[in-house]
Amino acid sequence: MLLHSSLVLALAASGLGPYRIGMQPAEVQAVKACAPYKPVASTGGLECPSFSIAGKPRNISFIFDPAAGLKKIQVWFYEGKDAAAAEVALDELITHATKEYGPLESHSLPPGTPVTAKALIAALPAGVATAKTQLKPRQNPPDKFVFASLIRDATHGWYVFLYVQPPR
Repeated sequence: MLLHSSLVLALAASGLGPYRIGMQPAEVQAVKACAPYKPVASTGGLECPSFSIAGKPRNISFIFDPAAGLKKIQVWFYEGKDAAAAEVALDELITHATKEYGPLESHSLPPGTPVTAKALIAALPAGVATAKTQLKPRQNPPDKFVFASLIRDATHGWYVFLYVQPPR
């Protein structure tokens, strides 16, 4: 029984919450942690608006490979035009990621600089229509690649995303 429990934990760790890399669309839709699931025409994947992460319900998207199954999980921490709300969401993402994966780093910040929402926002290049910075755990788990993006778009506003993919 211990071996079975260890295997279940290892499989669960290779994704996010109850979602595992490699799941088929029907398996994702069978997970009760979120509902309702809806198809996403632009990616051929699925999304669900009410996945609880970091203390709030958030939109979660699933991208599939026809042969390998679930290949990318994307959690939408923020989408909108309010810079202050984007900063709060980025703080929530950083807190969650640090708790789950340990210290974070960003190539947009000088080595040794703490990864904070304020530092990442300040690191976005000025004067460009779309600016992006990313962060990730200093040491990614061996069974997945985790990273996050902060995007500022002059037309659409701010996006704060967390991604989970197969290991690189």
